[in-house]
Amino acid sequence: MIDVHRDGFPAGVAKRTTTVKGQTVSRVMVVIGKKNPHWQINEALAKELMALAEKKYPGLFMPNISYAEDARYNEHLSDGGLLLEFGSQFNTLGESNGASEAVAEILSDYLKQAK
Repeated sequence: MIDVHRDGFPAGVAKRTTTVKGQTVSRVMVVIGKKNPHWQINEALAKELMALAEKKYPGLFMPNISYAEDARYNEHLSDGGLLLEFGSQFNTLGESNGASEAVAEILSDYLKQAK
C-alpha cells in the first residue's frame, strides 16, 4: 500500500529535482511513522526499493528516510505500507508525474524479482 503525498516547504525553500531519462522530476522522500506495529517491516521494504532506485535512477529518492516518532499515517493498515512524498508544493505536476512513473518502474522491478 502506498500513501502518496507532497511535502510542504516554507516559502524560499528550493524545490528538489533530479533527472530521469532526460526529464526533470521531483525527488521522492520516504516517511515512516514509528507509532505503527509494522514500521520495521515497512522500513526494510523502503530500503530495498531505495536501493533498487539508486541503481536504476540515482538521486530519485532522498538518501535518508524521514521518521515520525508519534505518527502512524496509513502505514499501520498493512505490512509494507509506505508513505511517499513526491516533491513539494513547489514542484510542477509534470515533475511529480515523472517521478511517479519512475517509482512505478522500480515497484515493477521489485515485484518481478520477488517471484
